[in-house]
Amino acid sequence: MMPVSKAVGISAMLLAGLAACGGGGTPADAPVERVVHHWRIAEHRADQSTVDLVPLSSSVDEPVYAFKDLGEIIIRPPDYDLHALPEVSATAEGDVYWVAAQAPVGDLTKAASPIGSYAYLDQIQTYRKTTDSGSLELVISQATLEAIDSNPHVETALECPEFATGQLLFTASEWNAIFSGLKCDINAKLYYQISAWKDVPIKDASGNVTGYGLVELANGAAFAHLYGSINFWQHAVGPSGDSNLRFKVAPDYDVNFNVDNDPDAQHARLRLNRPTVITIPLDAVARDEEFKVMVVVSADVNNRRQLESFVSARFRDPQRLSGVSFDAKGVELIPFPPGSPAAPPAPAPKPAAACTGPATPAAGTLQFESAAVYAPEASGLGDLLVWVTRSGGSAGEVSAMFSIQDGSAHAGVDYQAVTSLVRFDDGEQGKRFVAIPIVNNQAVDGVRTATLSLTDLRGCATWGTPSQAVLSIIDDDLPPPPSTFTLGGTVNGLTGSGLTLRTTSNDQVQPAASGAFTFPTALADGQSYGVSVVAQPTNPIQICTVANGSGTITGANVSNVVVDCATPAPNGSLDTTFGSGGKVATGIAFAPAVTGAPIAMALQNDGRVLLLGGLKLLRYNSDGSPDTGFGAGGLVTVPFNGSVFDTAQGLAVQVDGKIVVVGFTRVNNQDDFALARFNANGTPDTAFGTAGKVSTDFFGNSDQARRVRLQPDGKIAVAGLATTGSGATADTDFAVARYNTDGSLDTSFGSGGKAIANIAGKYDAAQGLALQGDGKIVLVGRVAVDGGSNPDFGIARYDASGNLDAGFGAGGIVRTDFGLGNWEEATDVAVQADGRILVTGRVRISAAFNLALARFNGDGTADAGFGAAGLATTAVTSQSDVAKALVIQADGKVVVVGQSANLSANPDMAVARYQTNGSLDAAFGAAGKLTVDFFGA
Repeated sequence: MMPVSKAVGISAMLLAGLAACGGGGTPADAPVERVVHHWRIAEHRADQSTVDLVPLSSSVDEPVYAFKDLGEIIIRPPDYDLHALPEVSATAEGDVYWVAAQAPVGDLTKAASPIGSYAYLDQIQTYRKTTDSGSLELVISQATLEAIDSNPHVETALECPEFATGQLLFTASEWNAIFSGLKCDINAKLYYQISAWKDVPIKDASGNVTGYGLVELANGAAFAHLYGSINFWQHAVGPSGDSNLRFKVAPDYDVNFNVDNDPDAQHARLRLNRPTVITIPLDAVARDEEFKVMVVVSADVNNRRQLESFVSARFRDPQRLSGVSFDAKGVELIPFPPGSPAAPPAPAPKPAAACTGPATPAAGTLQFESAAVYAPEASGLGDLLVWVTRSGGSAGEVSAMFSIQDGSAHAGVDYQAVTSLVRFDDGEQGKRFVAIPIVNNQAVDGVRTATLSLTDLRGCATWGTPSQAVLSIIDDDLPPPPSTFTLGGTVNGLTGSGLTLRTTSNDQVQPAASGAFTFPTALADGQSYGVSVVAQPTNPIQICTVANGSGTITGANVSNVVVDCATPAPNGSLDTTFGSGGKVATGIAFAPAVTGAPIAMALQNDGRVLLLGGLKLLRYNSDGSPDTGFGAGGLVTVPFNGSVFDTAQGLAVQVDGKIVVVGFTRVNNQDDFALARFNANGTPDTAFGTAGKVSTDFFGNSDQARRVRLQPDGKIAVAGLATTGSGATADTDFAVARYNTDGSLDTSFGSGGKAIANIAGKYDAAQGLALQGDGKIVLVGRVAVDGGSNPDFGIARYDASGNLDAGFGAGGIVRTDFGLGNWEEATDVAVQADGRILVTGRVRISAAFNLALARFNGDGTADAGFGAAGLATTAVTSQSDVAKALVIQADGKVVVVGQSANLSANPDMAVARYQTNGSLDAAFGAAGKLTVDFFGA
């Protein structure tokens, strides 16, 4: 960045060189030099360096346009470009010119990443006054500084490195003063300087020109600064302390720190309300005399907030048509006179006249704006601007001298010494600045201070408080980093790809093969570490575990982290960590006196497994071993009524660990719904029903409960069958009952807590039960005109009150044979998150049964996008297979389990997994299927 105090010096040096070449000793055919331009474009980087993109360049009597594309801008107001484009533009005659700068999206973690830009232009011209009333005015028609900060976080040490080190050196009150008075994250600056002078030839006795004297006409600078971050914006606007510029129309800025009227004040803008007009005084220039004018303009932005933020500074309009221009009347642009100097005169201090009487309040008070001034050593803010104010009165011209005295900070080492006049015109209040160049000395020297003083008060003003201030220069040079050491180890057994290891400091490595590995970032001595696997290998899938993965660096490299990788069995194979080779067999006689041995299972939240058959309830640990803390050695007998006909058929585990078992019990020579509840340790829950048991009769005939589900509110839904009539008039229907948590019937459901559904006629038996998210209850089972005449899938849906759901099928009932016209029987049901219903069971195709999986829409119609017209069938063997239960995985795939070859002498367990469209999942087992044999029987 070009410091404001050096902008004129560099331009004058180059212009003087041009004048020496093209002024006095120029050949006759040399080009006419009326306007000389110099320009520069640079970028600010994350490491606080500034790098030229367009080095300081010059041209004579030629138009100028230069820009650089620094990259994308994420957010911006509507009239800005999509990319950050620092620009410089001027016409060949120098009558219109402008500069602009924007900050791109950068990465503060990368030293060379651009986070800001700088555009600089100066021009020098020679005029001749052609009329006695000739005038020249500089018009600044457009000037806008704009910033947006939509980031949700507060400033970090990465954004404000000076404060990170300063926090260790300042008291809380000093820290608050720094933080409230200076922000290092978003900065936008506009600067202009004007010099006008007349060359007066010095002649010898013979009339020969031996040199030139310089008569100053105008000299001064002005500065506008917008800075801060979300909900904390500040600005500064004013002229330099020694400026003697005359304003025909004074600067008038609109300051808006909440452009979009949002509660977080994300969008700030500082913009000229009207053109500023500066008059170049020509009273000292006679008709036909020549004079020179040099104007410097620059735009500078720096953004350490990044991410969701924006900053721009521009001396131009959005259409790039105007910015700064000259309005000339009675003057003409002419070539540089041969041999005349091209550099402007140094500003001549012109203090106000001494007060001839006592000070008067009408003249106001002069003082520093703040008693404590803070300057980050190299934050991208450029020269430090120290503001001096005049307030309380404006009568007469007043002035003071500004100076700096060394403290722990030293001139030439920490800052450049400055002595400057600070002057206010008659009628002027407000503030003026003095620019102090801060030296980035690359030394770790903490916070250094110097004293700023105002002396030699002229005019009739009085001193305000303070007339002295303390400058604190905040060091941004960190001490040498501590010793660092590497972290790594060894990978064993790796055959897959994509293994990713990560440390607690987010450093990561991806070993490609077995062998040694080292994380790329070294760790400081004393730093703790942790290593974990964040991505397991694939092709093939492997499971890798970490040993020696945590500790503290203690003055040496760490190389003992061990990562062992193993290839697990493929999907659809037995889990060899469970039981013996994935199987557990317990010598318990499950079969009751009645035929068949219904089996149910449940998985507890802690991974333990419950198994139910007949009247036996067993619990296993997650590894398949018996849970000896449950009942007697892992076994509990279900105590319905003690009848040899009692049978348990379903179970569920409550969120509190209690276990609900359902089935049927013989009461007065008939079967009734039976429920029992156990505590988590297998003892009867005496708070449930009578001594932990409940039985329910529907119509005085045989009733059997087969499935139980627990509602979110703790109520218990039980499904099965209920019989009306007897003998030749017996009619079996779907039945569902709902119980309160204490085992009593929920009388708000159905009729006294019970509901039935007659679907096909003589024989309807519900075998599956599911709860929808909206509280509706779905039953599925086998439905037929009589007990053995080609049954169909039957589905009934009840609302939360126990009424058949009229919006489902025909009055809450669906009966379907999928057009097969054979035996079709539903055994289990599950409801997807989108409300579609999955039903499994068996269907007979030709002479053999197949596993069946059907999907229905929420209104009961078959889902045509699933399987073939809503039905998927699977032949596990060439003999009959039957599905008993299903579950929906988290990824939407469906697992169906049951029995294969159930008509042969040696049936096996059967498992099949389906994709979400009903096709078998080829990645599971053998083409989607798996059979499990225990004893060859």
